[in-house]
Amino acid sequence: GRFRGRTVKNLTLSLLKSVRPYDETNPDWKDMLSEFKQLNEYIVGCHGKEGDYTKSKKFSLWDIRMVPALYNLVTIANYFKKGFEFPNDSCPQLRSYLSHAFEDPIFVKYRPTIKQLVRYYEPKLNVRVVLDEDQA
Repeated sequence: GRFRGRTVKNLTLSLLKSVRPYDETNPDWKDMLSEFKQLNEYIVGCHGKEGDYTKSKKFSLWDIRMVPALYNLVTIANYFKKGFEFPNDSCPQLRSYLSHAFEDPIFVKYRPTIKQLVRYYEPKLNVRVVLDEDQA
């Protein structure tokens, strides 16, 4: 497949580094929206076929690469730059897929905590984030 978790990872970093908001004035946000739409189309295309996670509830190699990358973005974006909202209207299948995948018992077992994610991104973005006790 031509979708790689690496693309989302790279876009996450450039999005969070950018001083521009999450809107049409930001080329990184436009790239991310385009990536979301392609991922949404891919999930629609998989529907009912081999590798359809929503049907099999088994992670394929694609899922293993994409789910953590998307989880990291969705989970920590607002800690580093407020205003991130998932484009639910344009990518409903992707939203639905992620809400299931993020709660998959296998993923939950290895899922990093917010604190771990924030600590991972802080040096990359050169930002210090203060977390409340309940987020640690």
